[in-house]
Amino acid sequence: MAILSDNPILWANLQIIGGWKRVGLVAGAVTFALPLLIFGSVQMNPARSDDTMQFWTRLLLVVQVILIGLVVPSRVHGAVKRDRTLKLIESHRLMPVKSSHAIIGYLIGPNVMLMTIGAVILVIGAMVTVGSGEDVGGWFLANAVLAVVATLASCLTVFAAHNLPRVNPMFILVPAGMFGGGLGLTLLPAVKLMAYPVFGGMLSTRTGSVEWMHVASAVGQMSLASVLLIGAMRRYRRDDMPALGFALGTLLLLVWVTLTIGGIVVGRGDGFAYPMFDQGSVNQSFIASIAITMLIGMAPVASAAMQSLAWHKRKAIDEYFVQPRPPGIVPGVVLTFLISSLLLSVIPVHLGSARVVGSISNAALFSVMTAGVILIHLSSTAIIAWYSSRRGWSPLGPLIGWVILTWALAPLIEAVAFALQDRAEDLPGPITSSSPIGSLAAIWTGNFDYARTGLIVQTLVLAILVIAARFFTQKKMDIDLSVAEPNPG
Repeated sequence: MAILSDNPILWANLQIIGGWKRVGLVAGAVTFALPLLIFGSVQMNPARSDDTMQFWTRLLLVVQVILIGLVVPSRVHGAVKRDRTLKLIESHRLMPVKSSHAIIGYLIGPNVMLMTIGAVILVIGAMVTVGSGEDVGGWFLANAVLAVVATLASCLTVFAAHNLPRVNPMFILVPAGMFGGGLGLTLLPAVKLMAYPVFGGMLSTRTGSVEWMHVASAVGQMSLASVLLIGAMRRYRRDDMPALGFALGTLLLLVWVTLTIGGIVVGRGDGFAYPMFDQGSVNQSFIASIAITMLIGMAPVASAAMQSLAWHKRKAIDEYFVQPRPPGIVPGVVLTFLISSLLLSVIPVHLGSARVVGSISNAALFSVMTAGVILIHLSSTAIIAWYSSRRGWSPLGPLIGWVILTWALAPLIEAVAFALQDRAEDLPGPITSSSPIGSLAAIWTGNFDYARTGLIVQTLVLAILVIAARFFTQKKMDIDLSVAEPNPG
């Protein structure tokens, strides 16, 4: 319990919101006023007391969603952003506080009051549910689902705040989910599986039944939250340390792939029969799943390159350096590729690829070409991360630029060309297929000629990338040696 009782970060954030005295006063006011308001509304029309109580049950659940599901994660981000903006994070690091204690302090400290109010509403809502004649188990299950979602959202915001303090993911995800169809996120089977309890009727007091998909969703959300939490702890210790190292990045990729496979299996069994999930085709779902997997796979590959280079540099200047050698670039790429390729075992079967590829030989070609796209992308990531680290740069900027250049430029050029020529042809065309996302689209639609051309182009680009990295690295070494030579004059 030291993580709660002896936690200066938690205590400092608690004092900012007024301390235990203010928490107790607000919680006491809610405990007194809310039952009085409910009782008064019931007495205004005793003949319809059951309907009134049911209305209050729904209203209290909406209040819980707003407080616990939306405000709590936003306050976590605000607390971390404040300490980083005011440079208080540096003084926190000087204190003998474990990173785990600090992150828990940021999660709980600013939200003690909201959590207390939520606990009061939980008890009052249970009594109101009983009074309305509904199953109280449905009320508790709805709040349990909300607690799991809020935990994941809070871990996401604390992770984002330690990496991108100016960006609050809640300001993006909430409007996107409410008004933008999730910005296409509902195309992803992994997101569908995690969101299933919310849209599967469990975030409702009408039902108290639990299905295995609800349990799988909760386990998936907690697994993802744990990875993000550990990543925030790593970033809290040192700003120059990647939030996701090779081991943690690989774990994140494995969790994502597992959730995607689970979502595909459930979706093929009509497990997602809700309006939110009735958008997009299996083609789009396939491309989105592979693309996100490739983007997540960049984290462990880049970390493997950075850690390997840092180890060799340290070993070269310190003969007594005994830290175990980290995985090299090639093992990192191979392991990441194997984990990513696990999707190929279920996507051709459960997303209906048999209707596209048509035969066993085409199915094999489909899998091999998709694996080729993944492998080339991961190899390019490793080269860029290695070269950037060698030059003393942060790999994040070059990798983002590389993704934009190789993923978005070719489709944009071809789309503009079609528009200028007044052609109504569908993408991917020959130019778009030279990008990873275009190659995936060509493979899935059965345009293997375009896909084959795209793979050749990407292989040539990778070869040029390797040659350029070696050339400029050798050139820099020659310059450094010439500068280090003594002047004869």
